[in-house]
Amino acid sequence: MNEGPPSAGLLRSGVHDLLQPGDAAAFRAGEPLGHSLLNKSEAPAKVLVVGTRATLDRVIYPDHNRELLRDRSQPEDVWTDLQDNPAFIPYAD
Repeated sequence: MNEGPPSAGLLRSGVHDLLQPGDAAAFRAGEPLGHSLLNKSEAPAKVLVVGTRATLDRVIYPDHNRELLRDRSQPEDVWTDLQDNPAFIPYAD
């Protein structure tokens, strides 16, 4: 985290870990651990997110029973549930 209030942090599998300015979090590839950033305050938080832009990427969302197959050579992502059935995007507007 670059800047932020003491109530901002990382939510991973239901656990909220508070992050302080200068803290970092990393995730091992291939391990299905759902995670997101959560700011419980009204104050803004600034974070730097670093990742890869692989041509083919498989992303698991265990908390939503979803898997995303992203092939950057194709116009659309493919979403399935974890049993490989077609599924909707869990974050659709």
